[in-house]
Amino acid sequence: MNPVGAMGQMVEDRPTAAFVLALLGAIFHLIAGGFVLLLATVTTVVGFTIFPPLAAGGLLVTLVVGIFIILAFLGAIWMYSGDRRRVSQGAVLTLLISILALPTLWGFIIGSLLGFIGAILGLVWQPTPPYRPAAVPLSPR
Repeated sequence: MNPVGAMGQMVEDRPTAAFVLALLGAIFHLIAGGFVLLLATVTTVVGFTIFPPLAAGGLLVTLVVGIFIILAFLGAIWMYSGDRRRVSQGAVLTLLISILALPTLWGFIIGSLLGFIGAILGLVWQPTPPYRPAAVPLSPR
């Protein structure tokens, strides 16, 4: 439930922009991770390999990519909780995953950039204090 602010506008009690950007970044990580795994499978089956460590450690790469993608989604979900501590933990997790995934191109770079922006928005987010009308002094009779 969104409380109504002083001027009648809705006050957001969750970092929605941070959540959406981090979620989009995680989706890009998922798409890119699937692409990398598909490429590794196809190149191994055909008999040649473009990136030998990827073909040699296919199971390990699959496990690492899967863990990173799960952690990216977990960070985005934590940021949407609205709890200040959980939001900052999700933002830090999203930031770490974005940093680790950037050199591997798991998010086609855009996934990491969206994760960076979402994490920064999550880190600077402050819950809005509840609106309390000013006390009106009673007129003496």
